[in-house]
Amino acid sequence: MSMRLRYAKSLRIVGWIGFWSQLILGLSAAAILLFSYEREIQNHPGTEFGLFLLFASCVVLGGGTLAKLVNVRVGRQLLQPDRHYWPRQRSIIRLCDFESFLHWTGMILVLFGTMSVVLSLTSVAMTIVPGIISDARKTIQPLDLLVIQSSVAIMTGHFIGISTSFWNLRGLLLLSGHRRQPPRPHPERKLLKPPSHSSNVLKS
Repeated sequence: MSMRLRYAKSLRIVGWIGFWSQLILGLSAAAILLFSYEREIQNHPGTEFGLFLLFASCVVLGGGTLAKLVNVRVGRQLLQPDRHYWPRQRSIIRLCDFESFLHWTGMILVLFGTMSVVLSLTSVAMTIVPGIISDARKTIQPLDLLVIQSSVAIMTGHFIGISTSFWNLRGLLLLSGHRRQPPRPHPERKLLKPPSHSSNVLKS
């Protein structure tokens, strides 16, 4: 009973931590990408594919953020005293697998997107001649670095999602292992036999 309550509270706490952290990181990254998308396409056309991957990874992060609310709901169900409200172990494992799949997919997208944007900006920086700037829009500006910062924020959000899903799966495995342990047998107390008194035979 105590292990189940601990796991339920852990699901709720970890779910809320993952939800709010991923929500803040995802919204900040999405705002930066939306604000800098048109400028990046006009000034650096080579970053279009990388920005598309970053947007896709941000959408996947939003799906993982909503999945954290399901973790909170599962934790509330486990706190119920009635067993009929408890979710099955298979459903919790599937939820953890689904979250891990989402965040691993988003991690791959953000990695390829970041590499594409960095390579495009690097090629632009290599064509700039020091002291000769024909068009200021074709140079590397602070807004370009904010795009890289948004990719780092998305990557951090996916890392938090993977860590929290693995933590929930670890707690479930510990809970199931605790249930399967056989009860410890109580040591049998040996009954003390009363001392056998030898009958004294009186010699006549």
